[in-house]
Amino acid sequence: MKTLTEQAFAQALKEIMTEKSFDKVTVTELVQRLKVNRQTFYYHFSDLYDLLEQIYISDGEQMIGDNRTDDSWEKGMLAIFHYIQDNKAFVCNTYYSVNRNYLEHFLYDRAYELIKPVLEEKGLDLTQEEVEFRVHFYKYGLVGFILDWIDSGLQENPKQLAHRIYHLLEKL
Repeated sequence: MKTLTEQAFAQALKEIMTEKSFDKVTVTELVQRLKVNRQTFYYHFSDLYDLLEQIYISDGEQMIGDNRTDDSWEKGMLAIFHYIQDNKAFVCNTYYSVNRNYLEHFLYDRAYELIKPVLEEKGLDLTQEEVEFRVHFYKYGLVGFILDWIDSGLQENPKQLAHRIYHLLEKL
């Protein structure tokens, strides 16, 4: 998020989504909570979907950081798990809404950003096409696992999950 106003809208949406799913949120409710007019919202965002996407993009950039190497990607994966756990209501109310694709897109992007540099760092004798194929394969597996974890109510410990997945995939 670039401006304080955009950050305020993001925080307000996260707060509202602790109470209800994304598809039940309205711009009117959001602007009333912040005591601003609708034009202020539309000056910064085209619609609620744009705001939701910007939240996931902004949070994702902060989350992964430099954890994109063979030695550190377990930390990046753990950061994803902690983000989901720390924002459980927000994530689950996105997951259980009609607009779940924003969450999935966010997770696919983060998984790609984690896995591709690690695979490239390994120096395997692969064509770029083969690298991309493997990155996408692992990405879909990891995101599918994360979505199942969300669907199960985040029952398993994030640190143990990240560690188990890391060891499973360390033979990339």
